[in-house]
Amino acid sequence: GKFMSYELGAGVSLWSTLGMSGGWTLRPPRHARLQLDLERRPGAADAPHDEVLTFYDSRNFGTFKACFDGDALQARLARLGPSWTQPGEVTLGVFHALLTKGGKAQARRRLAVFLMDQTKTAGVGNYILAEALYAARVHPWARVGDVAQDGDVVAALHAAISEISMK
Repeated sequence: GKFMSYELGAGVSLWSTLGMSGGWTLRPPRHARLQLDLERRPGAADAPHDEVLTFYDSRNFGTFKACFDGDALQARLARLGPSWTQPGEVTLGVFHALLTKGGKAQARRRLAVFLMDQTKTAGVGNYILAEALYAARVHPWARVGDVAQDGDVVAALHAAISEISMK
């Protein structure tokens, strides 16, 4: 989870996963693991000095990778489902179709596991999952098939995820 990519140009990109406790900051953190010196372009008026971007991770679960193949980044991104943070990507119709797709195996799957599967929809992590299920009054261990049969529950869950993911 928490995959981030930075495209630098000429097919070069930097990939990072945050693990359970990682992040990026411009302030000096504890548990610094990697620092990138960011140079400002000459004449850039928005910032008079260079900055240091630091990756921190107290548990060392995060990763960092330099990729020199532009197609590899596109392949990685193509594995992600539609994003909750991109307006219009996960409409109510798309969400309902994802819940009902896949036959019996999909129907028996636990809702919390389904919602965290980034290949289905991208952007639901632990925080959004917990808040949305609570707001929609849906039990996390409900089965996808049971939820998909109730249009009101699907609509409430969709609305909750949409709202919380855009905060």
